[in-house]
Amino acid sequence: MTSFINPKAKAFEYFPNPSIDASLVSANNQTVNNPKPQTASPAVIVKKTDNGYVLEVDGKAFFINGMNWGYVPIGTNFNYSLWKQPDDLIKSALDAEMSLLKNMGINTIRQYTGIPPKWIQYIYENYGIYTMLNHSFGRYGLTLKGNWNPNTDYANPLVQEILLKETAEMVKEYQNTPGLLLFLLGNENNYGLFWRGAETEDIGCLIEQRRQ
Repeated sequence: MTSFINPKAKAFEYFPNPSIDASLVSANNQTVNNPKPQTASPAVIVKKTDNGYVLEVDGKAFFINGMNWGYVPIGTNFNYSLWKQPDDLIKSALDAEMSLLKNMGINTIRQYTGIPPKWIQYIYENYGIYTMLNHSFGRYGLTLKGNWNPNTDYANPLVQEILLKETAEMVKEYQNTPGLLLFLLGNENNYGLFWRGAETEDIGCLIEQRRQ
């Protein structure tokens, strides 16, 4: 995977497939809803224009008609994982769900890590639906040296090391997967922070320092 900032084009360019030439893709006004599935991984660009930011997939403007998606049968709870079930059950569930989403005009779903790459590809190649893969990035706590910590301290060097390692491993596992649109880190992680005393007053100063 190659990610970089092109200062001349003012665009963030993300190429899941390293064989793709990392050159700026020209903008156009075409909106893609349910693109024809392709075998190769798409070139994805977030480009800054005079009218704001534009997401492009293979050189075409891509408007996300998306939703969060998960599969939790009645009678189960958060411990249930579709991806631990037999392949025929997974396929049956995906065929039923994704056909409905496609008919709704959905072109992108957000899922948490855990889904095997082959099912991201299956969803894309059979229904033209992309996946935004979400790593919680310590949102709901983190295990440090064998102990569970419900509040993630992002200033802790060990926390930083673990999260960056997990992120790198995620990218390595899923790169070049057809149908993978974007990686998403965290989920409203600011609500999971725990502040004490004057620490909250330092936030403004820290933001200003980073700007400078």
